Amino acid sequence: MPSDPATVLLLERLLAAVEGLRADLAAARAAPAAAPVTDALWKVPEVAAFVGCSRSKIYQGAEAGTIPCIRVGGQLRFEPDVIRRWARGDAPATTRVLPIRRPGGGGA
Repeated sequence: MPSDPATVLLLERLLAAVEGLRADLAAARAAPAAAPVTDALWKVPEVAAFVGCSRSKIYQGAEAGTIPCIRVGGQLRFEPDVIRRWARGDAPATTRVLPIRRPGGGGA
């Protein structure tokens, strides 16, 4: 161990900085993934990450009508802006169903 006080102080500061970085890294690993910033519709995992809950809770909420969602065939999709407003309590939980039009399905 160096005996120069300036060197000792510098080493102590470096060790403290490394410990701080380790703590930040551990916190970042433990935090849920951030929801992407995009205008595209979100899927269940993205909403779960944004809200900070499990995917099954999102499915349950969509089925119960407590989370605003869009049903496209058998798929669930979510509008990011609506989810953000809903999370703040500014949007009601509504479900929209978008019909899927199949080619050659009906008509003359």
